[in-house]
Amino acid sequence: MELLLQNQRNAHDLPCEIRYAAQNRHWQLFPVPVAGRSDYARTFIKNATCDIATLEQLAHNNPCSNWGLATGPASGVFAIRADDESGVTSFLSITMKYEDETDWRETLESAILGVPNCAFFAWPEGMTLRTANRRIVPGLSIRGDGDWVLIPPSTNVGGAKYNYRDLEAPLAPAPKWIIKKYFVAQDAQHVGNILPFSQSPIRKAASDVYTVGSAAGIVLPFSSVSVNAPRQNSCHCVQMLFHHAKNGRWMCRFIDEDHQTTLSRTPSFASPDKVVEASERGGALRCMRQRKALERAIEKGWGGVLLKLTEEQYTKLTTSE
Repeated sequence: MELLLQNQRNAHDLPCEIRYAAQNRHWQLFPVPVAGRSDYARTFIKNATCDIATLEQLAHNNPCSNWGLATGPASGVFAIRADDESGVTSFLSITMKYEDETDWRETLESAILGVPNCAFFAWPEGMTLRTANRRIVPGLSIRGDGDWVLIPPSTNVGGAKYNYRDLEAPLAPAPKWIIKKYFVAQDAQHVGNILPFSQSPIRKAASDVYTVGSAAGIVLPFSSVSVNAPRQNSCHCVQMLFHHAKNGRWMCRFIDEDHQTTLSRTPSFASPDKVVEASERGGALRCMRQRKALERAIEKGWGGVLLKLTEEQYTKLTTSE
């Protein structure tokens, strides 16, 4: 009887998110002390497990702990993580559909206070991460073998809780551009120096709607876009990011062509219809697929589009009211 009660307590102590990740995704997991330093968790990666009985005991022995995911081939997953505030901006600003990728779909994502934190992708079979630079853009990095990330229901230092946008969302396949730039076949690791794929300017027009959130799927960092590429017809490519604020208005801000600078104008709209209107004026809705993507972003309450502005439109955004 005493053993039965102990097992019941252990089962109750294990968060449902951790139980699901272990049972259904077979992720290698481990508890992380809330007050511990980030490097503390690295010593426990080797002891990460997906065994439910072991996790129950760990949860019982480490009450109120955060939970870490040991990313890599053992867990079958890697993460694209926003490491700081600049990473959050990059996460919101990056394109969520790559022109050459036709098999994009939703993927599992975590957030904290509604702000994107991690996007999770299936580990490409037979491949390993290059040991060199894993940074995509400043503040945004790939977490793979030998790395870890906090996952729900962990909390940050301020006590805010991580959560999944959809606990049961599937892991999307690794985007092709990610594989080309950051992964290498395991056998090739022993062939000497490996030259990374060159980054060439994207030649296709990228006028798709970039939905932020669970509709992400394929992620394209701004670092892949040649900022020195010649502009056609004096066109300025500007990101318009929007979200539904607590006061009921739709807040907008614009990211310049350097993919970092926020432009002067930060309008707010009383209804999402104005968001659609602004997108139309900026040439972001050129096909039904783009309109549907914008509709999904508005339903979620936040997202972004890529505007192609004339010189006159661009000047208005860069001039303070």
